[in-house]
Amino acid sequence: MKKTTNLLLGAIILLSLTQCETPVSDVALRNPETRSSLISSLISNEMYMTELMDSMKSMHPEELMSTVYILMQEKPQMGMDMMDNMMEMCQTDSSISKRMMTKTMEMCSSDESKCNMMSDAMMNHQPAMKCMMDNMKKKSMNKIGAPEKNAKPTDHLQHH
Repeated sequence: MKKTTNLLLGAIILLSLTQCETPVSDVALRNPETRSSLISSLISNEMYMTELMDSMKSMHPEELMSTVYILMQEKPQMGMDMMDNMMEMCQTDSSISKRMMTKTMEMCSSDESKCNMMSDAMMNHQPAMKCMMDNMKKKSMNKIGAPEKNAKPTDHLQHH
C-alpha cells in the first residue's frame, strides 16, 4: 500500500511540476533521471512532502480526489482503509460526522437507487434503527420525519 501511495504521490508531483510554465523547469523535467531524482527527493522528505501535498490540495483538489477515487476502485483494500479512517474521524469529531450524515441524506434525496441501497443497508442494522426511531419519537416526529404539529411530507418522501 505504501508503494501505491508513493506511486500516486509521484504521479501527482509529476503532474504539478509539468504544469509549470518556466522553461528551466520544463527542460529539467524532460530528463527522466532528473525527474525521477526530484520526485524521489520530494516524497522521501517529510517536510517537502507536506508542502507538496498542501500545494496539491489548494491548486489541484479535483485531480487529487479523482486519483483517490481511481485508487479506491483499483485497490479495494485501500478503499476500505480510507473508509475506516473516515469512520475514525467521524467518531472523534462530531462536526465531521454531522457533515457526512448530511451529505448522505442529500445523496439519498437526489438518487432513489442510492436511497433504496441505504434502506437495505439500514435493515441489516436493527439496533441502530431502533435507536433512531426512539430518538425520533422522543422528539415528537411522525413516520415521515415532520414534527407532529406541521405534518407535511418532505420532498424526499414524495417519491416513495
